[in-house]
Amino acid sequence: MSQYPDQSSFAQQPMPPTKQYFRFDFWRSFNYIFENPKGFQNTLICALCVFVPIVGPVALYGYQLEVMHSLHLSRGQTYADFDFDRLGDYLIRGLWVVLLILIASLIVLPIVWVVGFVWMMLGAGVSLAGPEAAPFVFLVFLPVMFLFFSMVSVLLGLTLFPMVLRAGWGLDFGSAFDLKFVLQFVGNVWKRFLVTSLLMIPVGFAACFVGMIAACVGIYFTIAVVQLMAAHLAWQHYELHLSKGGQPVLYRINSQTPSHGSGDWPQH
Repeated sequence: MSQYPDQSSFAQQPMPPTKQYFRFDFWRSFNYIFENPKGFQNTLICALCVFVPIVGPVALYGYQLEVMHSLHLSRGQTYADFDFDRLGDYLIRGLWVVLLILIASLIVLPIVWVVGFVWMMLGAGVSLAGPEAAPFVFLVFLPVMFLFFSMVSVLLGLTLFPMVLRAGWGLDFGSAFDLKFVLQFVGNVWKRFLVTSLLMIPVGFAACFVGMIAACVGIYFTIAVVQLMAAHLAWQHYELHLSKGGQPVLYRINSQTPSHGSGDWPQH
């Protein structure tokens, strides 16, 4: 069973305040992956999760939550390797993520569809005015629609993130709906979250392009890299939240063990 490297060396050390060791670094989210001796192996396994329908993405969500927690415990120095002995735990944590996404989709998607349909009808109506209206459609209607969907995606991700963290780390679905915590978290990280979301758009396109030219199969590997980057960025947002005095999130190892504050070191 995998362990967080050098975890024992920190066991007797009190964890310093987050602001004393934390510095937001976007590109670190890529470099850290392969600094781990098993980084390539972890990425390949994540790529397999991307490839396997249904169960694979659920397990990947759960592993991302563990990566975030191990980064927190190691102060960003390393992360936990993918451990097939812990597959059940990954699936349980990932299930909460999927359920929250489904609930949010049921609420948001109908609104998005209605707005998108109305906007497309308006665009079609304008285009009937003649060829001279075509530049207006391409330069105004389509960019505004893209901007709308992008902002909805970012806002949805920003709102879901603290909910996923509470449910996935604490193994408590009900705790995800703590409105006070969600508002506090969003208030602490929204500016940085917006910037990183914008930066991840070209990164995602580049990853898909590289994956497609690598015999198409490579896209599973590049998507896995993006997912591991997302886990590191999510951890950085959590640390940013803590550095601003935000409420810590409890991490429950399993349903039989007590929860530890995410700012606590494991007891040996």
